Amino acid sequence: VLGLCGDGRELLWEETVDLLSSKYDGSCLNGFGAADAMSCSNRNSFIKVSNSIWIDNVLTIQPTYEAAVGDLVKTADFASDQAGAEVNAWVNQSTLGLIESIVEDGPLVPATVIAINTIYFHALWQDQFYEGGTTTDLFYTDASRSDTVSSVRFMHKASWFPYSDTAIEGHQVIELGYYRSMLSMIVVLPAWTDMNPVSAVRVLDILPQLGREAQKVALALPKFKFEVTYAEQLDEALKNVGLAAAYDFRPGGFCGLVEEGCQFLSKAIQKTAIEVDEMGTVAAAATALMLEGAAPPQFEQVPLFLADHPFQFFIVDEETHIV
Repeated sequence: VLGLCGDGRELLWEETVDLLSSKYDGSCLNGFGAADAMSCSNRNSFIKVSNSIWIDNVLTIQPTYEAAVGDLVKTADFASDQAGAEVNAWVNQSTLGLIESIVEDGPLVPATVIAINTIYFHALWQDQFYEGGTTTDLFYTDASRSDTVSSVRFMHKASWFPYSDTAIEGHQVIELGYYRSMLSMIVVLPAWTDMNPVSAVRVLDILPQLGREAQKVALALPKFKFEVTYAEQLDEALKNVGLAAAYDFRPGGFCGLVEEGCQFLSKAIQKTAIEVDEMGTVAAAATALMLEGAAPPQFEQVPLFLADHPFQFFIVDEETHIV
């Protein structure tokens, strides 16, 4: 299901995580040391990926499994009133406080195993927005602009961007780079109503074409911040792609985890949060951002990318093609 290879005794994603973590370590790029961190105006992007596997302490972990996953395994008394708070404290720490909780406080029963993944992301725009140019305008429910959702704060910029209105039929696509990195945010804006979602695979496919078509664009992108928890939806998605045995309560599933017999996965949880503003993007396990663009000068004819209705965004590392 996951498309992995190997003898099963190594964590095959670990190399990729280490690569991203070492490239994007949040270090200061203008000569200040750690003691002067608050004085840093040019900071490297920061990616922190954390994983944990929580197991009820009434179970005994198999030594071979514990040796393979090391300190990823956390044990807790799932029946305790403090169990949920203990898990949430780990999530809070892993996301530097951006996500405070992922489960309800209190007992975790009837769960026996909980797998949690968090991602923290912080990056400055390569070309930041001027805060004085941010204005309030309407955001609509769809491309027809017939019904409004609310008034939002839009950021504005007329500048050169990798841009295309032909790479994906019926969509405008623009790339916003992050400071001194191979990271970027790709914003995909539908031109018409009732357009099907664009897949991440499709976005990666058109990146070379997007880079060749850089041009001056008047960009209007809303500032935004939101938080989403993927629980039941994530479970169903994993089952739909074939990961069924992990959830099977009958003998089978995970039989090498604990000495008491086979266990099944009761829930996979991912919680994401993102905040986008004139400076850049802060996200934990997930991030969101929108821009508002100023009107182009009258003596220039440039495309207008007006993100005033629902759009998709993808944060991509172009070196590894990881979304």
